[in-house]
Amino acid sequence: MLLIAGLVIALSIGAQGAQNTRIMREAAALSQHDLPLQPGLDPAVLRNLAVLEVDTGRAQPPGCNAICALLLGSGAADRVTLAPLPWGSAVADPPGDVPATAYWLEPRATCPEVAVTQEGEIARPWGADNLDGASNALMLQAAAATGLCLVSAPAPLSQAAALLVLGPVDSMASTGRLQRAPWADAVGASRLAFYLRDGAEWRPVLRQTGVTAAPFLHPVPVPGFGYWGAPGSLLAFPRQLHSQTPPDWGDAGPGFGARKLLWDDLGLDTSTGAMLAQRLEALLPLPHEPERRAKALAVLGDVLGSAWLRGPEPPGIEAIIDRLASWPELADDWRLGFDLQRALARRP
Repeated sequence: MLLIAGLVIALSIGAQGAQNTRIMREAAALSQHDLPLQPGLDPAVLRNLAVLEVDTGRAQPPGCNAICALLLGSGAADRVTLAPLPWGSAVADPPGDVPATAYWLEPRATCPEVAVTQEGEIARPWGADNLDGASNALMLQAAAATGLCLVSAPAPLSQAAALLVLGPVDSMASTGRLQRAPWADAVGASRLAFYLRDGAEWRPVLRQTGVTAAPFLHPVPVPGFGYWGAPGSLLAFPRQLHSQTPPDWGDAGPGFGARKLLWDDLGLDTSTGAMLAQRLEALLPLPHEPERRAKALAVLGDVLGSAWLRGPEPPGIEAIIDRLASWPELADDWRLGFDLQRALARRP
């Protein structure tokens, strides 16, 4: 019996040693073709940007998401194409032809209904650029009041000049399955990639991959222990966690790496103060047509009542507030007059 038990243990050690070798090789292979950001990129490619992003499980509603609304509302891009993939999808490299929708602003007499959401892994970065502008929705509302409407249409990714891709490329099995099944997929990975359109193909200029692997900690099942030593099922296969994450991601995943790429590396400017001042200037003097006048008053009220205006007034906004304060007709509007007086009272 002892001989048989020893033989079983020896075979288990050999089998799981081979499994661990396979797991770590698979993990290494996922990042072996990573590519640092290539020098000499023209930031102008961001004016026609496509974003392919995998839903992270929050059931993102369709529409112009956070990065789309920010780029268009601030004037940093002329056209944004979105290709959201359903949760559980794996990102292809290079990406294939997937359904996509393009969004842009254009003059129209009547604006169509286009959904605007705050979803997406990429958002306005924290810091001065975040606090220097109004919300995405307010920027698009101000544009619509001047007759510049958000519109959309199905479009191929190939019409974009640059493509940003982020999402999983391999999925690790659940904790419970890893505990119970020695053959479960023990490698997971997410990727951030940036491509430029080069003729009929996408040319990669950045590829970063974050990889997590869970090889076996012991060669045989252990009673009462589970995923890397945590209490688990009656008999479980303890695992140890190995993670390799690009430094630019921190602990936040590829979405944070995308922010660094866009704002820090490529110099994306999404400050909204000057653009908002330009759009408010286009609303003055107030139009006489009732519907357009109501839209203009609503935008002006939202601007004056916005929380972001509690800090220093962005360039151009101060002069517009002074101009509004000099118009008796605006002071008579109860909502706008109140917001106007509150904005003036916040000044030092």
